[in-house]
Amino acid sequence: MLVGHSMGGFVARAALVHPGLRKSAVETILTLSSPHQYPPVALQPSLGHFFSHVNEEWRNGYKKGVSHTSSPKLSNVVVVSISGGIHDYQIRSRLAALDGIVPSTHGFMVGSSSVKNVWLSMEHQSILWCNQLAVQVAHTLLSMIDPVDRQPFLSSQKRVFVFAKMLQSVVPQSLSWMNHVSGSQSSNFLASDTREAGELQRNDTLFCPPSVLWTSDGLEKDLHIQSNLVTVLAMDGRRRWLDIKKL
Repeated sequence: MLVGHSMGGFVARAALVHPGLRKSAVETILTLSSPHQYPPVALQPSLGHFFSHVNEEWRNGYKKGVSHTSSPKLSNVVVVSISGGIHDYQIRSRLAALDGIVPSTHGFMVGSSSVKNVWLSMEHQSILWCNQLAVQVAHTLLSMIDPVDRQPFLSSQKRVFVFAKMLQSVVPQSLSWMNHVSGSQSSNFLASDTREAGELQRNDTLFCPPSVLWTSDGLEKDLHIQSNLVTVLAMDGRRRWLDIKKL
């Protein structure tokens, strides 16, 4: 899994179609305010040609070959692009879009203020350290890991499902294909993993106490713990215990 900011996101995509990279070495890419369509500033013609070359490789990477016997080169690769929004004057949303490069079955773009639990638009640098987004992105990446073998989910559809569930406040029209996945099937994407995670919780005392109940729809709801004490991460980086009743 690669996470890239600005040109780093495009470099991650360029590396994926480099002939020297081992196949399946990277199957998930998350970009933050990265230009995908064309360079934000055309400093020299070679940069524009390089963008065109990489994007053409990606388009071909999702197409089936003449033989139809082998799967496309990028058939298992998922890409999600997070744009800064109206305050990002360097990389506008149209540059961060994946339209015509990555099919909607394998990725999407979302604006920062449209991400779950995030209500701020970000400029080009602050997208790296805005706590609202950093927490949600970290939680999303951890949700990509299979609790049994501790590796990212193999299924590209499952990874797109987790990305959409964790990042999107509303499923956009471009992901309408997900509606064809039955409700029971989509919930089973995560329900089976929740049962396996439950086994790990019972065998490991470092996990949350058994009084905390985890369900398959836990990603959509806030965690409710019946207790007066809560711990808060303050701006100075220290954790503090607060008693709700006393407050």
